[in-house]
This record gives sequence, structure tokens and C-alpha cells, in this order.
Amino acid sequence: MEIMDNREQTNLTRRKWTSKRHGGSSIAEFPVVLIGFLLCLLMPMIDLAFIAFRTSFVHTAAHNAAQSAGRAKTFSANGANGELSAINIAKRDAIAVKNNGAGGVNFADTDVIVNIVGTPLKTGKPEIRQNTPLTAIDTKDYLFQIEVTVNGQVQPLVTLSDSFFGQVPGLTAPMPIQASYKQFCEHPGGLSK
Repeated sequence: MEIMDNREQTNLTRRKWTSKRHGGSSIAEFPVVLIGFLLCLLMPMIDLAFIAFRTSFVHTAAHNAAQSAGRAKTFSANGANGELSAINIAKRDAIAVKNNGAGGVNFADTDVIVNIVGTPLKTGKPEIRQNTPLTAIDTKDYLFQIEVTVNGQVQPLVTLSDSFFGQVPGLTAPMPIQASYKQFCEHPGGLSK
């Protein structure tokens, strides 16, 4: 009987030793696994979230600029009473959104493009799309809109080395973003000025 008791005691001791050894090794590996999780999974997700957040400012700039430019009384020449043209209003409002928004969003007033879009109401008429004032305005045959396009660049939260990854927009270089919005023109008669 004593022989059985010694065997049972040895097995019991062996089980305790084995369970302690496994528990200790998992505690020692936990920081390595946690760092790997943060670097490999969480950081790219945070970086992607920051790119999406900053992209929203480019879209907001184009949207606000189109809304304001659609209310302008002239297209390229400022009014006699100091009223700004659609082009100048669009550039002003787009730059204001960029300046008041989050950092990491880059575009200049030359990156704000304003076009006149004429959609034909009758078949057989060509669509109008130009960035200069119209020579003739036919409100019976066309529906006029102001289109504002903003070409911007969005910086990632963490920019990695391009020598290791190459040129990857959003990872090693700024991501180019283009946002376009249209707004119906409230004063189509001013599109010739």
C-alpha cells in the first residue's frame, strides 16, 4: 500500500509542477503578445480611422463651398456692391473649413475647382461643363448647377518609412482625396459674369 501511496504522491506532485510551469510561461509571453497585437492589428485600425476622420474635412469643405457658391449672383467677377463671385466664395469657404478643421488635411485655394454644369432638359442638347462664364444662358433648355471639386491630401496618423514599404498612400505618404459636390444655381443669369 505504501508503494501506491508514493506513486500517487509522485503523480500529484508532477501535476502541480506541470500546471505551475504552464501558467508561468503564459504570463511571461503576455507582454510580447500584447505588443504584437497593438502593433499589428490595433495601430493600422487607428491609422485608418484617422484617415477617414481627416477625409471628412475634405468632403465638408467641398460641400460647404458648393452650398455657398450656388447662392452667388455672379460666377467669376465680383459684384458691384462688394459681393463675391461663386469662384471666390467657394475658395473662401473651402479654405475656412480646412483652417478650422483637424490637422493633417492639406489643400490650397488652387486645388478648389469651380465649374458650371448645364444639364439639358430637352433631348439632343449637349451637356455644358466649363470653368469660364457662359456666353448665352438658356434657362428653358438647361438646368444649371455649380460644381465644386476639392483636391486634397490627407496625412496618416503614423507615417512609416518608404524605404521599407515603398510609396503607399495612407501608409508612407499622404493619401490623395478628391471630393465633388453640386448645388443648383439660384441666380443662373449671373453665370455669364
